[in-house]
Amino acid sequence: MIAGLYPAGIVGAGRAAISNGASDALFPRNDWRRVWVDVRDSLTLVFDRGVKTMFRRWRALGALMPMMTLLLTSFGGPPAVAAELSATGGEAPLNGRVLAVTELRALLEKRGDLLVHFTSLDPDCGPCIKSNGEFPGAIAQAGWKASFVTVQWSPWKAFPDDLKSLPLAESIIGVPTLVRFHAGHEAARVMGLGTAGAVSSLLAGGAPAASAAAPMAATASAAAAGAASAASAPKAATAAPVATLAVTPATVHALYGTSVALRVEARDAAGAVISAPPGLTYTSSAPGVVAVDATGRATLLRRGKATVRVTVTGTGAVATIDFDVMGFSVLGRTSQDYGCALPDDRLQIYCWGKNLWTIPVNRQGVVPEVPAPVPIKPGTTPTGTRWQTVTSNTFTTCAVSEAGGVSCWGNGREAVLGRGTPRPTSGPTEAAEPAAIHGGDLPANAKLVAVGVGPRVACAAAANGKLYCWGATGTIPLAAAKRTTAWTDSPLETLPGEVPAGAPITDITLSVDGGCVLAGGEVYCWAGNQAGPARVPAGEHPPGDAFHSVETDKFTCGATQANGVYCFGSAAGPRFGAGQSGFLVAKDWRAVSTSAAGGLTAMTLGGIAISSCGLDRAGSAWCWGSGYQGSLGDGNPAKHDAPKPQRVERGEIPSDVALVGISCGEYHCLSLGNDGRIYGWGANTGGILGRASNSLVSSPVPLLGAPPTTF
Repeated sequence: MIAGLYPAGIVGAGRAAISNGASDALFPRNDWRRVWVDVRDSLTLVFDRGVKTMFRRWRALGALMPMMTLLLTSFGGPPAVAAELSATGGEAPLNGRVLAVTELRALLEKRGDLLVHFTSLDPDCGPCIKSNGEFPGAIAQAGWKASFVTVQWSPWKAFPDDLKSLPLAESIIGVPTLVRFHAGHEAARVMGLGTAGAVSSLLAGGAPAASAAAPMAATASAAAAGAASAASAPKAATAAPVATLAVTPATVHALYGTSVALRVEARDAAGAVISAPPGLTYTSSAPGVVAVDATGRATLLRRGKATVRVTVTGTGAVATIDFDVMGFSVLGRTSQDYGCALPDDRLQIYCWGKNLWTIPVNRQGVVPEVPAPVPIKPGTTPTGTRWQTVTSNTFTTCAVSEAGGVSCWGNGREAVLGRGTPRPTSGPTEAAEPAAIHGGDLPANAKLVAVGVGPRVACAAAANGKLYCWGATGTIPLAAAKRTTAWTDSPLETLPGEVPAGAPITDITLSVDGGCVLAGGEVYCWAGNQAGPARVPAGEHPPGDAFHSVETDKFTCGATQANGVYCFGSAAGPRFGAGQSGFLVAKDWRAVSTSAAGGLTAMTLGGIAISSCGLDRAGSAWCWGSGYQGSLGDGNPAKHDAPKPQRVERGEIPSDVALVGISCGEYHCLSLGNDGRIYGWGANTGGILGRASNSLVSSPVPLLGAPPTTF
């Protein structure tokens, strides 16, 4: 078998079937086209991994590599799929084939239900390589019985232009992506690895699949061709009138941006199914919440409720489907080019930006950009877990559950995951799924209420006021007996310092060389590992005005209950927001000068404290500091300073929407509206602002490329 040419984990969809005893059923021994596909893809892999590496410094030859790869991947080899389908009446045994886009287009004209795995053999696309290995087994595990094929290209960023010719609901914006087609059109989509869970979600949301023993016969689109039947079945002389309608799914509870293909079953008075009845219409009770087209595809536009009514003209038959459309209710602390948020039901964590599956940054080149919020895998998280907060930094993301647990994920070599495992010394080790922190000094039954993530350290606070940290011990306030190693992945209890015993810690923020906690309305900070947190001197902060949030980076700022913002530390004058220039050093709290009516109710520091932003009581954003790449949101993409808070332009934020949350990265800001949408401005690095290309956005825009189709 030519499949032996593929290294483990690089095998394309369907290859696993060759070695599991099902090869004769899926791939007849005389199917020499499959052999060509194997040879073609093997040669492609050689060019991608071997030749390009060997001659990577030869610019002239390097420039030819994409063309040579394109020639290999575009030549489908005889016989063409269209010819095979024509010769077999549309029932050619194509399961598991690797097809060109043109071949897929021909196949969609003949197949009714089809699952397509869009992926790449490019070794720079780690998720693609992983998905290629998992997809064949996922097909069998999920119980998929209909046809399945793969379309792949290399390099992974070189999306074929002819993808636009496919009957897709929207463009393919990343790989790997699974798409289910029904009646010649896209019915469902999941971005991410081709796992059994992904296949199962498509199976649950699409039309019924054919049995393994009876491949789906060639059908035309029901909307275009009317009722389809087997060639041997006689056609009825007249169609009986529709008596009843049933629509699935019966209800939809999903995030805005989701696309749902409604499936309608019509029956006559005798109970016989009527295929594609004429006069089928769809009406939404709230078109601004859920829009539905003439084919029955519903698009969830914004938070709210709606009912779609399905009727048949001239009959009393009617069916309804209720939609409960979620928005986002919690915006997580963002990192340089990666963001996360929680939907209204808080049952999943959605993330987007650079490097979705090895979050946040794997410097080894596995850097797919996903400019659309997608749900992360649950990992070992129990089903039904509800999340409270989520926060990320350069290499690590952690979330706190309502049950009092903290789970983390990230790059296993650089991340601080709190799992008690030794730190790998070389190579990227992915920890792309959440797992609960444990071990060290952390009691097994500890209820955790807050988490903070820094570049080299993470900390979690228990309900009893104790703080547990792990990572680089040089920046954790530990007793001398616990500073035995430079690095620990086990949560260790820290020195309490001046934090009152038992005072609940409600916020944690960490920098490169220290951190701060918020306890009992006061801020306590530390640097290095020699002493515990110390209370920040009052300075211009009036007594009795409790802090409710705190952020630290190169300097520290906090927001108070009386809507004041105060900062201390050292930074260029404009970054303090006090209306001064030059370099300032403050060892106690200094008030941020603002003209915002009623002050600022919330604030956030950008990465390395280049700029800062906050919200006023009316739900508008204000920013100050050093403006780079549009980070001040004032419509000016050029470098400039704002020594005092200035109002962020409304941009594309609707006039009736108030901002209720804000978080800034190094050169961008994200803000949550009370409509459940996320708005952003600044540098679109890694797709953090929901755009597919790196660009500058100097005033707020809504996060585009909303969550992928899941039904």
